[in-house]
Amino acid sequence: MPRTIIVVLGLLLASCGGGGGKSALVKACVDEGEERKSCECMAGKMEEGLSPRAFDAMVLSATGKDEEAEAAMEELGMTEGIAIAGVMMTVISECGISGFGS
Repeated sequence: MPRTIIVVLGLLLASCGGGGGKSALVKACVDEGEERKSCECMAGKMEEGLSPRAFDAMVLSATGKDEEAEAAMEELGMTEGIAIAGVMMTVISECGISGFGS
């Protein structure tokens, strides 16, 4: 799970959405050893709670396009970063992603 945490939290510090984007997030999460149900929850919460641009940036990161993801996040600014943090708190509390806080 470390890559997933780094991807998500790294974006908090610093265009491909829709069903394909959600699937990419689930795949990256499962590839890190999480249960599919938890990963689907995470991807769904992110898709529901983030703006399309923020969601797309997360997908870029999950698919290994780190430089593009970082640039996209920089364009979003602080308000979107705070929104992402709020969504991630929901993911932590509701989806059972075991790598968070470990």
